[in-house]
Amino acid sequence: MPGNHEIFGIEQDKSHVEATHPLFGRKMYQHYFGPDYYSFTYGGVHFVGLNTVDVDGPSYYGHVDSLQLAWLARDLARIPATMPVVTFNHIPLVSTIEGLNGYTDAPPAPSVITVGGTTVFRHVVSNVTEVLAVLRARPHVLALGAHVHAGEKIAYEIGGVRTRFEQSAAVVGPSEIGPLTFPSGFTVYTVRGGVIDGGRFVGIATGP
Repeated sequence: MPGNHEIFGIEQDKSHVEATHPLFGRKMYQHYFGPDYYSFTYGGVHFVGLNTVDVDGPSYYGHVDSLQLAWLARDLARIPATMPVVTFNHIPLVSTIEGLNGYTDAPPAPSVITVGGTTVFRHVVSNVTEVLAVLRARPHVLALGAHVHAGEKIAYEIGGVRTRFEQSAAVVGPSEIGPLTFPSGFTVYTVRGGVIDGGRFVGIATGP
């Protein structure tokens, strides 16, 4: 899934790319890789990849646009009501990191952005309540994210369904977040008979 580094030309004061460029924004990703959101079913689980990076003016922020939300509703309507759903995307749906880091308005990535007259957090999905409202049509059991450079495990019970929100740490080295240091690495998930197992990556994933 695309992250903020795959949105071509943004931060225009540095990129010097005009918004009229034919590959500006999400278009470069779509040109070279194809759709920037999609779904598939495997092992009795429905997986949904969302593009959670949107652009306002020269800057990115976490957001799922209305076209994706409409597509998501149609997509979930096609699967059985009891089928578990896993979402995966770059900017996470929810995260604790802004609370640990504290507010900053310093570059290169300040905490908030004002879009259409409303100030929202940039580094989580700003319209997460809308996204979760659509996802509640099915048992949304796991939401995978990244972006914040820290490993997180958060769980909420929403409408009787326990949803785990998990972020992978960065692979560029340990990240200092507030008073904590998060080790480098990522998580590999395997699906066994409709059960999703997660564990810290220590080598090559084997088995079913």
